[in-house]
Amino acid sequence: MAQRRRTKFEKWLAENQSVFAELASAVRSIIETALNENGIPHLSVTGRAKTVSSAVRKARIKGYRQPKQETTDLAGIRVVTFTQTDADRVCTLLRTIFRVDEKRSVDKSAALKVNRVGYRSHHLICQLDDVRVKLVEFKKFASVTFEVQVRTVLQHAWAEIEHSRNYKFSGVLPATLGRSLNLVAGLLEVADNQIVQLAGAIETYQKEIQSKTKSGDLNLEITSASLESFLAQIAKRFKRLKVRKGSETTSRQIVAECKSFGIGIVEDMNKLVTKSFIALCDKHKLETTSIGLARSILMFADLDTYFEKAHQNHWVQISPETFRLLSEKYPQEKLRAVLHKHSVRLQDEELSEAVDEEPDLSPDEIVDPDEADPDP
Repeated sequence: MAQRRRTKFEKWLAENQSVFAELASAVRSIIETALNENGIPHLSVTGRAKTVSSAVRKARIKGYRQPKQETTDLAGIRVVTFTQTDADRVCTLLRTIFRVDEKRSVDKSAALKVNRVGYRSHHLICQLDDVRVKLVEFKKFASVTFEVQVRTVLQHAWAEIEHSRNYKFSGVLPATLGRSLNLVAGLLEVADNQIVQLAGAIETYQKEIQSKTKSGDLNLEITSASLESFLAQIAKRFKRLKVRKGSETTSRQIVAECKSFGIGIVEDMNKLVTKSFIALCDKHKLETTSIGLARSILMFADLDTYFEKAHQNHWVQISPETFRLLSEKYPQEKLRAVLHKHSVRLQDEELSEAVDEEPDLSPDEIVDPDEADPDP
């Protein structure tokens, strides 16, 4: 790039650096909101304005004669997803919220020859759509181009490795090391494909589980998916039960508790949900999470077995509704003794005052049983 052209480009960049930084921040926020609203899982969304030195160096290497127009990533945003399927969904979404220059956009994976491995990522060259640039806060960005890179976690890993290699070896490596790096790129691509297939298989499994539990086919191994689907179905049998959303981090614990209790298939759990249990839950207006409901089923079925084999100190507080529910089947003296033995305290002040051996009960000292500690 001629010295005069470079000087003018440098000056223009310095004068407009804040504009590109502001645009990158705004676009990052727009994309983050859109991903969340559309339920697309992602690891991160980051944005930056290209530094003056980096932009000038790129324009020189690329031989740009009109660097202002040809440099498309002065404002750049990167979206990192977990799977290629999600990356494709992101690209589809971006085409609905921005104006995408398809001629200048590129899919780096498609650009690789069939016998080549290496950098893979979607690069979409975009502008804000006509609706947005009419808004006061976005008018300054009318016709300003920005680039959105969309890649998976593993593609991002390779890009970082390749960047490190280029930095350390100026793009040149001995043949043996270059081949090793290419093998790593191939392995990462294979892993990416395997993750997509596995994610698809899990989604298919979850749909099959939901279909079977809905139809009454409960000869299913107790897993997080089968238990969740079953509990969602049986909740419909109750009239006054309220199931609120709980922590997803405890799903493995409750599956382990079910198996320790002696439940191997969903049908075993179903047999414990008696008409009496349903009626008493409605009577006491039980309000809990799906995990709390599962624990209530187990405790109501066999209090001693649950606490001796399954409890494992995963939770330390019992709600008044659950206490009253269990009191319908077990004498309160026995119930209090079992709870005391396993350091489970009563939340309700009226109930806790009746337990002489627990004078220091305090809601600040105890944990909700429906939100079990993930680290017992």
